[in-house]
Amino acid sequence: MSAELPQVDRELRDYFQVVFGIDVTGSDLDETVFPTFEEAIGVLDLAAARDETFRELESSKIRLLRHYLVRLMTDVIKDKLDRPNSYHRQLAKNLAKSGEISDVVVISTNYDTLIDNSLSFIPGIDVDYGIEFAEPERPEPRMAAGNSIKLYKLHGSLNWMYCPACSTVNLAPFQMAALPSSCSRCGSQYSTLIVPPTYFKNISNVHLGMVWNQAELALREVQHLIFCGYSFPEADMHIKYLIKRIQTHYDGQLAITVVNNYSGKTEESITDEKDRYQRFLGTNVNYTDISFEEFASDW
Repeated sequence: MSAELPQVDRELRDYFQVVFGIDVTGSDLDETVFPTFEEAIGVLDLAAARDETFRELESSKIRLLRHYLVRLMTDVIKDKLDRPNSYHRQLAKNLAKSGEISDVVVISTNYDTLIDNSLSFIPGIDVDYGIEFAEPERPEPRMAAGNSIKLYKLHGSLNWMYCPACSTVNLAPFQMAALPSSCSRCGSQYSTLIVPPTYFKNISNVHLGMVWNQAELALREVQHLIFCGYSFPEADMHIKYLIKRIQTHYDGQLAITVVNNYSGKTEESITDEKDRYQRFLGTNVNYTDISFEEFASDW
């Protein structure tokens, strides 16, 4: 007799069977067409928003399934955190050498801590996330002080641990990112403060609202927007709205450069991406054939 599956495995097995008709215990998974992550979690988000259920899936289980999917996603991303990325580190070093680091604002939609780790290696520089953290050893909220570089992670971060009972956020060490832990104040289970890649992005959390506000205020002072590794997807309307507010606020013509080339990128993808940028931000967008690796090395 086989050992009983853990609860998370059982619940997700039943979810894919009931909703998508997929037997995840089958032997032909390589031939199985799975829904995208956005579709799998989007179905749950929409059901919760409409206060509806599916047959055999009551509302409490819908919330639990969503939690499990997000947790699995964070586990996959965390697996990559231990793999050093020399290009992020190179970019951070070049920023420090340029003497322009205090004039740079970094906006990220990624949850991983690759850029955080890289920036933390710059001597004498703190990372300012634009968010108040309550640390166990320092109960009062704090923000980065002294010389700092602004890093605003609009969709949250794997090392931001949110306590839904206390409504506080703790900044976890990079190596502890996404690991299960409990609030030192009330003992409640932390959840990772991230907005998963769903069609129905919810950025109503007060702490994320602070990040978005700080990002907009900082971007109003910049003269040049550089998009790195970002395809400007149709669904990211929140991001587009933020950028459009910055663009229309700027007196004159805001310089905009796109750096998102990579090996094997098709001409069709290049054309579609360029059209998305120029359709929304104007034909003055400088759409380059530079990769992030080249940009990081040549800053």
